[in-house]
Amino acid sequence: MVVNERGGQLAEAALPKPVCAVLRDHLHPYLLAGVRARHRPVHARELRVLVDGQRAACMRVPVWTARRGLRRRVRDVDGYCSHGLDIHSLLSPRQISWEFNMDSQDKQDRVSPCGMLHRMTSRRIRLTQEAFREPAALDTAVSRALLRQVARGDEPETLRLYTPADVVAFGPQDTRADGYGKATAAARSAGFEAIERLAGGRAAVFHSGTIAFSWTMQDTVPREDVMARFDEAADIMMRALRRLGIDARVGEVDGEYCPGQHSVNARGKRKLMGVGQRLIRGAAHVGGVVVVEDGERIRDVLLPVYDALDVGWQPETVGSIEDELGVADYDAAVRAILDEFAARYTLYGGTLSAETLRLAEELEPEHLAP
Repeated sequence: MVVNERGGQLAEAALPKPVCAVLRDHLHPYLLAGVRARHRPVHARELRVLVDGQRAACMRVPVWTARRGLRRRVRDVDGYCSHGLDIHSLLSPRQISWEFNMDSQDKQDRVSPCGMLHRMTSRRIRLTQEAFREPAALDTAVSRALLRQVARGDEPETLRLYTPADVVAFGPQDTRADGYGKATAAARSAGFEAIERLAGGRAAVFHSGTIAFSWTMQDTVPREDVMARFDEAADIMMRALRRLGIDARVGEVDGEYCPGQHSVNARGKRKLMGVGQRLIRGAAHVGGVVVVEDGERIRDVLLPVYDALDVGWQPETVGSIEDELGVADYDAAVRAILDEFAARYTLYGGTLSAETLRLAEELEPEHLAP
């Protein structure tokens, strides 16, 4: 519902378009997600958006509140939407602020706690597109080292987006399989190095026609937000692929390789993106891969690898952006992902510290498959 300062109803067109877009497409889903599970629940509240101190719009949203209350913390969001878009620059010189009021009519409304309150703030994420392809296991070691450094507070929240080496990344379940040695040999025979990755799941393929991503963030209770992080990563990648014109959807395709409910597929038929997580005390790593081109290389190497691991799958579920659009524009795919992140968060450039890289070099041998 859109209202004026006296509570009367307004046409949506009466509001500046960016405000409407923020309310509808960005802010509302993230308020709906709530905050951490350990916070006590409250019932439906009304979010009011103020322009020049006058109420310009409102919406009712069920939320979860921290023990000391949500009202004061939400007011701190002044001037920003939930993803860090600078409303001041869009509407200058007008000022935007937010406030919550209790809505007594819907006290029965509740939501499951699965989100994070910091999504509603101006959240800054360092972006680096550095690639560490030699030796092949170094990239995974870098992700592990960064995870440790972020947990300690020695590195900021970081998004790595890069072109990986040609590797088959085996998960912990694969390493315990009777055919693991045969599977790693099959990968190397096909021209891929065999490595052991951070996240769970079954064997997945990275190559020069894919985009690898690694998103590392500090979290004092990382287990509580596992599903929220999966939901966020999947939604970002789905919307990025839709920017390219693909009918992208979140969900597992029957028979897909490295199956997961947060995979992103095309038309419900072919997997385009896979994602996994690794948690340690104080931080979480969300990592995965988007297939831009050369999906047949993935099929060709996984056939003998999955056969050795005795994993059933359907090779026709392997997809790529190229398969869907008829053309492989790698740079356009990278831009779409970055644009989607930038629509939600404030990205800034940077590089990994020398200490993180030194630690990665020490860890690298542990991630090379035997």
